[in-house]
Amino acid sequence: MTNREKLKALAAQEPSSAYVSSSKFREENSEWLEDSFKVAILVIRTLKQKNWTQKYLAEQMGVTPQQVTKIISGKENLQIGTIKKLQKALGVVIMKVCDPTSYYIVNVPAGTTSKSFPVKCEKEGTYADVISDIAAQNRYNVANEPSQTALPVI
Repeated sequence: MTNREKLKALAAQEPSSAYVSSSKFREENSEWLEDSFKVAILVIRTLKQKNWTQKYLAEQMGVTPQQVTKIISGKENLQIGTIKKLQKALGVVIMKVCDPTSYYIVNVPAGTTSKSFPVKCEKEGTYADVISDIAAQNRYNVANEPSQTALPVI
């Protein structure tokens, strides 16, 4: 069998189920995997800057070294508690949860299918300042009160 025939035979084979499964997993979880990768890079850089080992970080966090290895792999779906432990141990901000009162529900202009959605308050100030800022953009009719149902973006 020539090399060309071997290559054609290989190309004709179906991908392994492990490869297909792994590919589907990455596709279905791409959003949090991307963020997990970013956290991993931040942790690795911070460890290098502080001249810390993974074992020392694990001790500071109160977790096993295996947990730190999972975090650094960039494939761990991190819980908020784990992120808080990382932030405290490393002294860096990984995630900031915004005050839900800094998001407001705005009414979407006529002709759209949705009736309202959250808008982030980009500047600090009173609610009246935020309303005038959004209204000045002349894009939305703003609801009268901040909405506790508007979801903050992390």
